[in-house]
Amino acid sequence: MNTKLTSLSIFFPFYNDEGTVERQIENAYSTGRKASDDLEVIAVHGGNSKDGTFGKILEMKQKYPKLRIVDKKDNTEGYAVIKYGLAACNKDWIFYTDGDAQYHIEEDLPLLVATALETGADVINGYKKVRRDDFLRVFLGGAYAFLARLIFRMPIRDIDCDFRLIRKKILDKISLDSGDASILPEMVKKLELAGAKFAEVPVNHYEREYGLSNYTVRGLFKEKLVGDAKLFLRMLSRNPRIFIFLRKVLELNFTGEKKVLSDNFVCEPEDTVLDLGCGTGEFSVFFNPNKYVGIDIEENYIAYAKKHYKGTFVSGDATKLPFEDGFFSKITILGVLHHLDDNTSNRVLSEAKRVLATNGQILVMEDVNRREDGSITRLLHKLDNGSYIRNKEGYEKLLVPYFKIKSNFFIKSGLCPYQVFIMEKHGE
Repeated sequence: MNTKLTSLSIFFPFYNDEGTVERQIENAYSTGRKASDDLEVIAVHGGNSKDGTFGKILEMKQKYPKLRIVDKKDNTEGYAVIKYGLAACNKDWIFYTDGDAQYHIEEDLPLLVATALETGADVINGYKKVRRDDFLRVFLGGAYAFLARLIFRMPIRDIDCDFRLIRKKILDKISLDSGDASILPEMVKKLELAGAKFAEVPVNHYEREYGLSNYTVRGLFKEKLVGDAKLFLRMLSRNPRIFIFLRKVLELNFTGEKKVLSDNFVCEPEDTVLDLGCGTGEFSVFFNPNKYVGIDIEENYIAYAKKHYKGTFVSGDATKLPFEDGFFSKITILGVLHHLDDNTSNRVLSEAKRVLATNGQILVMEDVNRREDGSITRLLHKLDNGSYIRNKEGYEKLLVPYFKIKSNFFIKSGLCPYQVFIMEKHGE
């Protein structure tokens, strides 16, 4: 029977962990070499540490020249920095645990490896025998674990036990979007949906040897609740029926958008229209179906649109539109840019300009931040899956290099606030 993994990547996220860097990396090499003859070790510097963490990582690089370093000192995503560690791994199996050494790799990694070889599982997850933290952290951690199992129907009992061995080929089937601690339930749930087989192993958990947690107990609990609520809505929204139902409830059947389309962006029957980021095709009814094309990156949304609406619907990337220059006389971008960072937004807008005819019109309608927003609007923005909701000036900065703004105004569609821009493309 084979007693070793074919190949193994081990990584740790380190942040304010100067006192445990050496211990973790030393044990990664000594234990990892027993687990596989093909080993790589990666140190992820997970933020601008206030102690000598990064210096200690560089010191270990001198001792272990093959140690790979991922420096994310500009990290703004908290524990979601692990996705950069996961992306850096090249071997058949990936193991990671925290850099603070509350789990001892030399004691329990061999148990995970043995379980992987014996069971054929794709994910071997530890669960804490006894949690060695203060009472409040243990209590809130238990409450969170219960809620996570209830809401997400998790296939493991201890979602917060970051002592995991994952088969890389199953991890490669998923993408991770969360920018906070909700990356943990997202990863586990997506692995389950991708067909991963899970196994669990009891592991030891120890008090901190160095420093303090980078999270306050209440701060972490709040981040997890908000982040997991967003994750829950995001995963629900992958079902087109649920997505459209939730939007219709919040936006009172899209009253605001429909009014703009009927009153401010009137199209003639001969207009060729591109609905960029068309979603489920809800707004296709405002245009001539023989001249309408909806495009969206979500294939399940496109399948829903094809079934329920007339027109041409295609799955594609808005940064690489499969259309000739100047093909469309009208373009709509409704609720797309607030999901995209500035770089991606600029690529989308550049493509939109390319395929829009000279003197053609473009309508952009996006969720907007305003100083006068009330508590309900702020809550909706926190729960929105878009991470780049801008103020009016932020959208103008994006749009002006590509189009001439003819009018812009604020609307509310149900509970949701939008900034509307109606623009033209002029000859160069």
